[in-house]
Amino acid sequence: MLIHFKRLFKHSLLYGIATSTQAMVNFLLVPFYTRWLKPEGFGQLEIINSLLQILVIIFSLGFGSAIIKVYIRDVKKKKHKYAVLILSLIFVMPFAGLASLVMLLYAPFFSQIILGQPILKPLIYLISLINLFSIFNLLYFGFLRAQDQSKKYARAFILRSSIILILNIFSVVCLKLGVGGILLGNLIAQIILCLFFIFDSAKKMKRASSKTVLKNYNPALKKRCYYILKKLFKFGIPIIPATIAMFIMDLSDRYFLRFMVNMSEVGIYSLGYKIGFLIFVLLVLPLQLSWPTFSFKIAKLKENKKIFAKTLTYFLIIGFSFALFCSLFSQQAIQILATKEFLKAQKIVPWVCLSYILLGAHYLIVAGLHIKEKTKYYPLMIIAPAIINLILNYFLIQQYAMLGAAIATLIAFIIMLILTYLISNHFYPIKYEYSKIAKISLLSLIILVLNYFIQFNFILKIFLLLIFIFLIWLIILEKAEKMKIQILLSKFLLKK
Repeated sequence: MLIHFKRLFKHSLLYGIATSTQAMVNFLLVPFYTRWLKPEGFGQLEIINSLLQILVIIFSLGFGSAIIKVYIRDVKKKKHKYAVLILSLIFVMPFAGLASLVMLLYAPFFSQIILGQPILKPLIYLISLINLFSIFNLLYFGFLRAQDQSKKYARAFILRSSIILILNIFSVVCLKLGVGGILLGNLIAQIILCLFFIFDSAKKMKRASSKTVLKNYNPALKKRCYYILKKLFKFGIPIIPATIAMFIMDLSDRYFLRFMVNMSEVGIYSLGYKIGFLIFVLLVLPLQLSWPTFSFKIAKLKENKKIFAKTLTYFLIIGFSFALFCSLFSQQAIQILATKEFLKAQKIVPWVCLSYILLGAHYLIVAGLHIKEKTKYYPLMIIAPAIINLILNYFLIQQYAMLGAAIATLIAFIIMLILTYLISNHFYPIKYEYSKIAKISLLSLIILVLNYFIQFNFILKIFLLLIFIFLIWLIILEKAEKMKIQILLSKFLLKK
């Protein structure tokens, strides 16, 4: 079993390096944004970024995720596998181009709906172009994940993050272009990344296309292409309504805050959310990127369900450790990243951290649906929590403003996780380590509640974190697990 966890850790680590680079860039940019944009401009930027996330997923037709499944499970011959990427590009890019064209033609309308001001239509122009190039890059990133090319994935991610860092600081600080300058820098980064992918894979794509798609057309080839497309659509399309629902749970609170409070509240809330969002960027996202490939391969093994159960336990240990760290030291982080007017953002950090731990658990548990090819049920477990989230946002934000938004998000993710477990475990039963999960969760929640209501000093916060780690070692980990950790640590220290 250890060898499989090593492989998962290896690819998760590389994906983690990539996404942590992006997280580091985002945090390096926050002090510039909060000082040069102020809360209102920062709020505008967060609404635009949230919109871009949902546009990319919808207009990519869910193929970014479908590529992985079809490449690994459905296409057996290596010489046919490049057709998965080529057919994805052929069908998705024209659709994405049409969507971007509509946004360009009706920019004043979309500017009024999204940002409340029709005069901000130049921002819509940039959004539409970023959307187009981001979709191409999303498809190629999915192809790299399907091939387990985590090193190339990491290099591409780091390239894009580095360009964004340089261009955004230059546009905001030197040129004082505000939100428009930030979007322009992001567009340039996406274009350069797109060119990097095209140049890097030109020979392979040419060879693959000549053998599988573009030459020697015959009925067998037509049948094979139809089969691949059918599988891509079957897996990808159900993801779209689920993604929209996930967007509602994850990002709709910004829009409620904008209409029911003001844009400054959106900006302050977004900063607190970014700190909690570190759980997603540094832990959940790397796992999400490596998990589909890993889970499909592990499903073929005899001890597959035991590995799935252990993975959830280990994730929760690491996840709650991250959550405690982010929550305990959120005040210090905000003091470094922003001005005093953002300080109240620390109130929402624990709620956001817990939400993303639940999201990570959802990604792990839902593997059963993918393995059994029951993704048609996926929207069910997302849409109901999304509707509840909208209702809760409406009532709780009126009463508690940004804190209400954070609470609504957490409740929605709790409901989503419960539904995920019930549906996925129905088709693919796994006996998880329920006793350990309960102990980890209870211990973490006790410390989070104490920190929420009592103002501990810096030393006491470090002490609380160490107590948590010690108790995990003492009452959660088994003797064999402790021995493996000790062996790994001794090997690491000897290398040093």
